[in-house]
Amino acid sequence: MSESVTAAMAALEDYPAAHSMDTTWFAVDQAGHVGIFFTGEDGPVPASCSDGNILHVLQELRGVQPEEEDEDFEPDYHELDDEAGNLGLFTYEYIVGSEDWVYPYTFTCMPGTPRHVEQLPPGLRREFKRVRFAGLLFPHSDDIQLAEHMAQFSVHFYNEGSVVYLAADRKPSEQFPARRTSSPSSAATSADASRNERSSSPSRA
Repeated sequence: MSESVTAAMAALEDYPAAHSMDTTWFAVDQAGHVGIFFTGEDGPVPASCSDGNILHVLQELRGVQPEEEDEDFEPDYHELDDEAGNLGLFTYEYIVGSEDWVYPYTFTCMPGTPRHVEQLPPGLRREFKRVRFAGLLFPHSDDIQLAEHMAQFSVHFYNEGSVVYLAADRKPSEQFPARRTSSPSSAATSADASRNERSSSPSRA
């Protein structure tokens, strides 16, 4: 799939099936920095992304053979943020507010030394390159609103009833830039709700 597709919406069956739980997806910015995005229960996702296993990604970056974890294992996402930053990755989380809006992804971790996508193992490199933000740099982006990037790639939205999105400048807008595609409407019940309770982003040193 092209890294920069038209705004015509992809078929709904391409939507990651695991989005009934937390989904992790990956992207690169214009400079090739790599980022990890946590959806929480209802964050939007690019249609071209795959549902990644963050634990396996971090293990591979450490040079450790990925292991199958227990199905009941609940990762500590605060610790994952810290480890991702130590490995050179930017992290963002979808943190919902009180309004029925599409919110932006909020920055949660700045790496000490950002890693370039070409420094990743080949398999991870392909996964991260599935979504590329043209004209955006993670080091300067506290918030990323996918609705503002729909000219670059198709986006699936979890809540089909939302008609307002909160722009990256924190101003609400009722004008979606392009047609939207929604995810299945079934409610998520098994996500780690603690991540969505975080209401502020860390400072950028």
